[in-house]
Amino acid sequence: SEDGISAVEFALIAPLMAGNGVLIKVSEAVAWSTKRFQRIIDEALIKEGISPDLVRIINGYGETGAALIKARVDKVLFIGSVANGRRIIEASAEHITPVVMELGGKDPLIVCNDAPIEKAVHSALGGCFINLGQNCVASERVLCFDQVYDQFVQQVGTLARAFRQGDPSTPGQVDVGAMVTTTQVDIVDRLVKDAVAKGAKLIAGGVRPSGKGNYYPPTVLADITEDMDVFTEETFGPVMLIFKVHNEDEAVALANKLDLGLQSSVFSSSKARGERIASKLQAGATCINDFGLCYINQNLPFGGVKYSGYGRMGGRDGLRGYTNAKAVMADRFKLTIVPKLFPVGEHDYDKAKCSITLMYHPSFKQKLIALFRLARLSPRSK
Repeated sequence: SEDGISAVEFALIAPLMAGNGVLIKVSEAVAWSTKRFQRIIDEALIKEGISPDLVRIINGYGETGAALIKARVDKVLFIGSVANGRRIIEASAEHITPVVMELGGKDPLIVCNDAPIEKAVHSALGGCFINLGQNCVASERVLCFDQVYDQFVQQVGTLARAFRQGDPSTPGQVDVGAMVTTTQVDIVDRLVKDAVAKGAKLIAGGVRPSGKGNYYPPTVLADITEDMDVFTEETFGPVMLIFKVHNEDEAVALANKLDLGLQSSVFSSSKARGERIASKLQAGATCINDFGLCYINQNLPFGGVKYSGYGRMGGRDGLRGYTNAKAVMADRFKLTIVPKLFPVGEHDYDKAKCSITLMYHPSFKQKLIALFRLARLSPRSK
């Protein structure tokens, strides 16, 4: 998992509840916290009289993950980038190992002209800046109807510029902290600079601070165009992109334009409108008038479409995905009818046709007719 230990509910709970042992290979960037999580898991298993060997967290770089795939495990769940997902799919082909891919996202959040603006504003801020944007379901793209565009941009900008960023262990309150790696800060900074150089309007943030720590300020960009790298690339950082759209069709077309389709959100005061737009979005889930609840609700399946991956975690689908379904069939009654297929008799084709009609035809009348015909044919010998 490249999203780190935060995906533990999907990477651990579901396969464990389905009766599996679990190996969790975490990102090398979260090695410091691994021991604490392993200790928590060990204590829970031991308390229930279960060997702690049932769940092991593994640290390492790419070669460690590659070795895990080659070890012929029963199934692989990968949470991370599209590029690394492709490598895992290729490696899994050696042993035909089934995989679930939860890959990148650049999720749209549509704000209709009849949306509850304050709720949409705060949902967008949470969807974009929680975990400082290091979230696979971050609402990076806000598609705002032109009638409420200026109001939305003004409110988001005012709040984003007031964010307090810093070390949470120091005195005082902070709203957001640091990013995990310097490499990701470099990526975010490059994407923002490229967008601004190509004409994006900087509403908030956008200036990398000097000094210690992997800090990048909550950034809001407007007037995004398709020639900007940030239009298609996942930032995985604290950057909100605001697009102006004129109607539902334009919003849906822009939302579906990318090869990614993980989660999505729609804000409208009309239930029918929200459901109508949601039905057209190419995404693993759509939350109407909120952000992230589809991810939080563990009764629902979680996953993406297109380059965001395939397979599902969470819900019944996720739980069953960690099992191997096996069909077993036996006679309900003790019958002694011998299934004589050979030699083929004169009326066998008619009998087979009547049997299939009896089992599968949707009309009760046709079933009854087939039953009578079968009864007439049955006494006849081959």
